[in-house]
Amino acid sequence: MKGFKGKTEGFSLIELLVVLMIMGLLSGGLMIAASRAMASAEAVRIISDLRSIKVACLMFSMEEDAEINDPSTFDITCLETYLDRKIQAESFSLYGNEEKLFIGCGPIKKKVSRYIEQRAEENGLYGSSSSSEEPQTPYVSGEEPWVWIRVM
Repeated sequence: MKGFKGKTEGFSLIELLVVLMIMGLLSGGLMIAASRAMASAEAVRIISDLRSIKVACLMFSMEEDAEINDPSTFDITCLETYLDRKIQAESFSLYGNEEKLFIGCGPIKKKVSRYIEQRAEENGLYGSSSSSEEPQTPYVSGEEPWVWIRVM
């Protein structure tokens, strides 16, 4: 070719495409890792909230000398003075009878429920989507999984 004086400055189209492909792969891997970390953090927050509410229930029953086994007379909003931060009361539910009281949190995303299930035994957790029977494993049953902790 006449007039071509050698290599011009700059990057070729192939080089730019290779760099963009590498950046895409790295950002995809980062998104997957971030998603897992967020699900694990959410599971830890839920377990922490349940444990805090359990302690608040016990403190409330001792200070007020009240029976908290009956969910029809006891409400989670009574515990706000015993908790270090405000909780979303609509995310928590009570289930119990004369002998046992459970506090539940839900509905929980399925990815988060897998992380909770891994920590269930060490934290004394149960799982169910129905409050018509005593909460028990597995954690994912139906469309709205819940996790429960026994208070009394």
